[in-house]
Amino acid sequence: MKRWRLSIVVITAFALSSMVMAQQQTGRSAANKGLVTSAATTLPVTGAGTPGQITKWTGSNPTSYVEGDSVITEDKFGNIGVGTTTPTSRLTVVGTIESTAGGLKFPDGSTQTTTGISAVTHDATLAGNGTAALPIGIANSGVGSVQLAPGAVTSSRIASATVVRSLNGLSDNLNLTAGSNITITPSGNSLTIASPSSLSSVSASAPITGNGTIQSPLGLAPGGIDSGHLASGAVTAVKLKTTTAPAAGQMLGFDGVALQWMTPPMPPVQQPFHARFDPLLQYSIQVPANKRLVIENVTLWFSIELDGGYPKFAIPFITTTVNSQQVKHFLATGTPRDDNEPNFPRFLYYVISQPTRLYADPGTLVSLGFYGSPVGMLDGSISGYLLDITQ
Repeated sequence: MKRWRLSIVVITAFALSSMVMAQQQTGRSAANKGLVTSAATTLPVTGAGTPGQITKWTGSNPTSYVEGDSVITEDKFGNIGVGTTTPTSRLTVVGTIESTAGGLKFPDGSTQTTTGISAVTHDATLAGNGTAALPIGIANSGVGSVQLAPGAVTSSRIASATVVRSLNGLSDNLNLTAGSNITITPSGNSLTIASPSSLSSVSASAPITGNGTIQSPLGLAPGGIDSGHLASGAVTAVKLKTTTAPAAGQMLGFDGVALQWMTPPMPPVQQPFHARFDPLLQYSIQVPANKRLVIENVTLWFSIELDGGYPKFAIPFITTTVNSQQVKHFLATGTPRDDNEPNFPRFLYYVISQPTRLYADPGTLVSLGFYGSPVGMLDGSISGYLLDITQ
């Protein structure tokens, strides 16, 4: 009997010990892994949060619950932010604050439930209370000297025929100043302006005639104006007397006898030109008759075989004829490209594309040549435009 009781005590102690250990392991696992335990399921919590922002559930899936930041933040100073992580007041809200009941309460204990006010307080310069029946306005005699800003009263605000508002366009305080041969004498409400030393006549030299009096007015003598009296640019087209009337597009010219309106010569027409150096024509290009060729760009591609690891040299040039004399124009080759072929003769490849300004007479040849060693593969072209030349 004692053995049976002892066995019951041992089994009961073992069962209680196992339950305590299981609860401790469950608590540690939940603390370390953030488990959410319910009667039906146990899912882990995933996601992350930012210090200072209140965390909220952002969602869930069959394998976990998800947490993240809400729009509410509290900084180290106790300031709360809604919609912002940097509040500057006890409560900072980014957005519209809505009160559906109760309104807003202020530090003095008053509560405002609407944006409207019942009355407007003002001084004696205004009248009315701001309602539709008594709108706010300026009271009679409400505007005094104190209310007027400096310069507020302009001449247009002064009634006509009450004061002199301007004199010859001048306003404000006016001063009449005597000048040479002019005197101003005030007397009571009158001013006397006189010229005691005024001239009785004017002396003038040629080509001016007269003495400036009514009987002998000043004027210019016939034929008295010469080139010395004319300023630069004084004579314009309308001042000139020509033998013909001007027409649209004409310019004034001198034909050796008289001034007349002339039609200016038309500028030569530019015709775009592009041609390839033809190997069948010994790499030459024929300039059309009655056309002058202007070369604006040259493009070349050629190769030079390497000799014992050292390149041969070849300098390309273009030959044109200008004023019946041949001229060679050398071109800069630039940096070549090595094909690095080990089993065959090595070549250096040159590509030239450079702007230029070359000329060629009508009917002449523009040819491509090289100074130095022969080249391998070769191709090239020129571009520019043709000008009509009258023979």
